This record gives sequence, structure tokens and C-alpha cells, in this order.
Amino acid sequence: MTPPWLPSVADGEALYAAQYRGLQFLASRGFAPKVLPLVYPAPGGRSGDFRFLDGDGQLWAVRADFTPLAARALARELAHAQAPLRVCYAGEVARRPQARLSGVAAFFQLGFESFAVEGEAVQTVELLLELVRSLGVAGEQLQLSISHAGVAEGMLAQLLEDAPDQELLGLMVAKDTATLAERLGLVPEASTMLREALWGEGERWVRFFGLELAWERFTAIRQRAASLGVAASFEVAPPLPSGYYSGVVFSLLGQGNQELAGFRGGVRSGLGAGPHPGGGEHAFPGPAGGGGGMLTLALPKGRLLAPTLELLSQAGVGLAAQVEKNPRRLVFQDHELRLVVVKDADVPAYVEQGVADAGIAGLDQLLEHGGDLLRLVRLPFGHCRLCLLALQGRPLPDPARRWRVASKYPTLARKLFAQRGLWAEVVPLAGSVELAATLGLADYVLDLVETGRTVRENGLAILESWLGVAPYLVVGRGVWETAGEKVKAVASRLGGVT
Repeated sequence: MTPPWLPSVADGEALYAAQYRGLQFLASRGFAPKVLPLVYPAPGGRSGDFRFLDGDGQLWAVRADFTPLAARALARELAHAQAPLRVCYAGEVARRPQARLSGVAAFFQLGFESFAVEGEAVQTVELLLELVRSLGVAGEQLQLSISHAGVAEGMLAQLLEDAPDQELLGLMVAKDTATLAERLGLVPEASTMLREALWGEGERWVRFFGLELAWERFTAIRQRAASLGVAASFEVAPPLPSGYYSGVVFSLLGQGNQELAGFRGGVRSGLGAGPHPGGGEHAFPGPAGGGGGMLTLALPKGRLLAPTLELLSQAGVGLAAQVEKNPRRLVFQDHELRLVVVKDADVPAYVEQGVADAGIAGLDQLLEHGGDLLRLVRLPFGHCRLCLLALQGRPLPDPARRWRVASKYPTLARKLFAQRGLWAEVVPLAGSVELAATLGLADYVLDLVETGRTVRENGLAILESWLGVAPYLVVGRGVWETAGEKVKAVASRLGGVT
């Protein structure tokens, strides 16, 4: 049986033909084509790889990225290289899909790398854009995002006068300026500069944070990209593993806000195409979910819907009144905006997959879902706490014992318990979580508390408050890069009300 994620024969032929043309193009520019293994011995493996045991008990990994394989295969040549070594490759890779998607995210990849070289960022971008154009993608369909590894850490170090932790870096990546300003105790000027830097507004923040050198490199790349018809933006906090990459960092987005290529330290680039994790097959991503110039905003059902509609009305969004008058309808639109009403737990998925350009979601749902969503505006309603609850008189959990914990947020619960050194078996529940402790299904409950009335009425007590929760206007990173001005306009309108 053919796996459902494999492309059809026709699509496969088209992709292989494009990769062949790409390899020919790269070979003409001095890059030597290399054949790298699809599976390889992988003692220990790497998080996210697909691994399996053969009949002899040998652990193998399926190719998820060409770079580690290229470095391993070329190790001997690199050790004795007297000049830069340039290679290219093509083939299939398989990775775990995005948050909450099942199956395999498999696609074709074409890439090139230069070893033992310095200062080739501009040339690499130029070569990549020429390669993409040779495969029939116009520059107007592309958006280049450029950064420099270590910029976010340097900015935080200036604000902290100390080394930043991973939690603060995560807030930088998510563009959660409200929480950052609170955690860092920033004065208004520093808070404004931080927001302008994270939102890519103007250049005042460049001097404020001492980023003139990084900005100079960005300007050189932007000018070359512009000469090829491609727009470029600077990202101060890209989603990178801490300490893994160095130097200039970039990603290239195509139609549908899908990442076509990336460059992570040294000189490396890769171009990928193939089945979308959701199951559709394409040589290059299709049009954005919002369609045309219309922006699609996902709204949450439940306790957040009424205050969300009130906020939208105050911001001048006329469609909000239609949602209130037609509670059974789920889609509303005018000439510039589409509102879709979905379950609160589903908002992150709609935004991450590009069906909605932006959405309103609580921090609880965002952390439970995971993924790479930007938290642009913290909204002024629906604030509550994620608390550890138990029957009256029960003490805090003993780290030496294993406890049963009921929660609507199983992923988040496991993470929070592990951070505190507690061993927990999590029981996922969809609602009325307090009953789990009352009826003996669980020793503890991890749930949202707003006023505490429901907790008291069910004979429970709040043992600890573990997380402050608020709703946010969120957007996918791809939409931010390609339709950032429209999203910023919505964010500014909502932020002006708050």
C-alpha cells in the first residue's frame, strides 16, 4: 500500500524534474552534487527523528535533514581542505509534523552548503534567489526574513545586565512585549524600543540596542534582494535553538506563507517542496488562507467570545455586531475582513495552519497547543490563573510519590509538573475537572481559576497558582512576514482600545 503522504506519480515527476534542474544550476556555479543516505546508523538519534531497530538490534534513523549527513560524509575532506568546499544535494526527507498533526511530514529538499568560508551571506542569498527564479518562482511571490544569531540574547542582556534565561528568550520569539515589559520592569522608553524592534518598526531601536553592525549586514542583503525583486525584513528574535547557530540567519517564504528555504550559520541554504503536512500535494505552496486582500480572524467560542466582540466593536469592526445577532453562524465577512468562530482550543491550529491569518486565544490554549505563534497584543479581559487544586486539607504533592492529576491541559500539565520535579500521571478531561478530585478520580486538579467560587462550591482548595493566563491576539510567523502591515493595523486598533 502506498503511504498517503507520498506525492502522486505526476507530482513526483514534476518535483524530481525541478530538483534535477536545480542540481544542474548549482553544479554550474561550482557546487559538487553529493548522494547522501536515506537511512543511517544513529546511536541515540536526535529528538524529532524517525528511528527504528532492525533485526539485529541496530538503531537507524530516517533522513530528516541533509546538513548533519553532509558534515559526517565530508568530515575527512573538510579536515584536509585547503580551499572552501561547496556541495549540493537533493532527495526526500521525513520529519515529525507540526503541533497536533499526526503522520509524517515528508517532502523533497534541494540544498547547497559551503564549508570553510566566511562572510558569504550576501552571495548565498543572491545564489538562492537566482536558484528559485530558475525554477519558475517570481520574486514578487517571495518574502525574505533576515536576522543574526545572538541578537535577541544581546538585547536582553542590555535590559537585564545579566544573562537571559530561556523563558525570556521564548517571550522574545513570541513577541510578547506586554509580559516582557512586566518581567523586566522596563521604563516606558525601553518598552517602546523593545516593541519597535520586535515589530520591525523604524530604525530608532537599532542604535538604542547597539545593533549597527547587524543592521549594516541586513541592509547589504536587503539591497541585493531588492535588486532581484524580493522584499526583505529584519527579525531580531527568530525561532532558533539556543547556541546552535551563528552568524547571519534567514528564511525565504513563498505563497501561502510556507518556508521555502533557510540559512542557519556558516553558509548553508536549502529549498524544499512536497506534500503539506495536512495532506495536500504541491510543488510550491498555494495562496494564503485569507485569500486576496482579505484578513481572516479566528474568534473563540465560550467565555472569551462576548468580551472579544465588545473589544472588536470598540475598535470599529462592524462585523462584531453580526456575530452577536447570529449566534449559530460561524463565518462572517465584508470586503476586508472575515471572522470565523471556532472552539477556543482550535484557534491555535487554525492560525498555525494558515486557515486564519490571526486569532484570539488564551495563553492556556496556546501553551497546550505548542507551535510557533506570535503573541502580539495581550487583551484586557479574561485574565485568570492556572492553579493546582485539591480537596480541603490535602497537602502539596510529595516529589517522592507518583500522583494522578486531572486537567483539560494534559501537555501543559506534564510540563509544569516536570518543571517542579513532580512525578504525575495526567488524566485528560474535557470539562467539570473539579469532580475528578471530589469523586476520587485524581489526587489533584490543574485548572483555570477566575473568581474561585466554583473551587469553593466543590469543596476544593487552591494550593498554588502556577501560571497567569490572559487572551492574546496571535498570528502565524509566515503571515507576519508576508502580511505584517495588515496584521499590525489590526493589532494597533485592538491595542489602542486596551
